[in-house]
Amino acid sequence: MKSKWTGALKYSLACLTLTGLLSLSESAFAACKLVQLGELPVKVEENRILVDGTVDGKPVRMMVDTGSGDNMIYRDAARRLGLPLLPLRGVTMYGVGGEVRLRTTQVKLLTLGNLVSHNEVMLVGGDDPDGDPAIIGMLGERFFSQADIEFDLAGGAIRFMKPQGCTDAQMAYWATTSYSQVPIDGTNNAGASIDAVAKLNGLSIAVTFDTGSTNSVVTLTTAQAVGVRPGGEGVTRVGRIYGAGPKSLPVWIGTFKTFSLGDETIGNAKLRISDLFAFNKEVSAESVVPVEVGSETKMFIGLDFFKSHRVLISQSRRKMYFTYAGGPVFDIRADGDVPDPPATPR
Repeated sequence: MKSKWTGALKYSLACLTLTGLLSLSESAFAACKLVQLGELPVKVEENRILVDGTVDGKPVRMMVDTGSGDNMIYRDAARRLGLPLLPLRGVTMYGVGGEVRLRTTQVKLLTLGNLVSHNEVMLVGGDDPDGDPAIIGMLGERFFSQADIEFDLAGGAIRFMKPQGCTDAQMAYWATTSYSQVPIDGTNNAGASIDAVAKLNGLSIAVTFDTGSTNSVVTLTTAQAVGVRPGGEGVTRVGRIYGAGPKSLPVWIGTFKTFSLGDETIGNAKLRISDLFAFNKEVSAESVVPVEVGSETKMFIGLDFFKSHRVLISQSRRKMYFTYAGGPVFDIRADGDVPDPPATPR
C-alpha cells in the first residue's frame, strides 16, 4: 500500500523554517549540498520514538517503527477516534507473537509535526503491547523510504534529506572524526524494511533495523548456529517478550564474541535471543504443512542502536552512515533485569 506523503513533504518546504540547504563549509566540501526536505520533532519516552500530531483535529502520538512496512493505527485507537473500519482481504501481517488481522481506514486530515496529509489510507490492526492509550499506532518504513532519513535522537529530530553532489565522507556531515557505513539492501522480501548484512561471531547474517523494538534481538536458530544456546554457559532466561501478535515468546540473554556492522565491531556483545518467528506460519492451498514466513532476517537491530548512534539512512545511495554517540549499543535491560556494564565499540 503506497503512502501519499510525498506531497506533504513538498508542501512542508513552504512552512518549515528549518527547511533549506545544509552546505558544508570547507572548500573541499563546496560541491556537496544536503537539501532538508522536512523535519519531524521526536521524543524518546519509555524506549519508544514518539511523534506528536493530530487525526482530524484530535491530538495523538505515533511511534516510529521502521520494522513495520506500513503506517498502522491500533484497533482500539481507531474506534476511540471514530474512524471507519473497512475490510481488507488477501493481506496478512506477521509480527512477534504471530498473525495480526488487518483492516483499513481513511484519515481525512493527518498532521505529524509540520507535515500534513489529506485522505490518508492506513492499516488498522493489533494493539499497543504496552497498553498506552495516548499512542494510536505506528509510522512504518514506507513513510520514511521517500527520502534519505537522518535519525538524530539526541537532537530530538528525524530529518528528510536529499543529497546533491556529496561523497560518502560528506554524507555523515556531523562527524568530527571517523564514521562507519554499510550497504543496505532488500535482504527481507516480506515487505518494506531497512536491511543490511552484519557479522555475528564471524558469520554473515541478514539484519533488519527496527526502531519499534526496544532491544536488539537475535533469532534462536541464528544464536544456535554461532554456538550460543539456551542452557549453555552464560545464557540466561530472562522472561518473555511481546509484539504485534497475540502471543508471547521466551527470551534469553547470551554473550557473543563479536558483532560487526560496517566498520564498527563490538566484543563480548550481550544480546537478547528469541524464537521470533515461532508463530509465523501459513498453510497454503497446495499443502497442509505449515510453512514459516518472514524468516530471512536473522537479527533485529533495535532502538538501543539508534539511541547510541547518529544515523543517516540513504535510500538514494543504498547505504547507511553512522557514528557512535555514547551509551550501550545493545541495552539488554528491561523491567526486572539486572543492568550489565554497557558494550561499546572498539
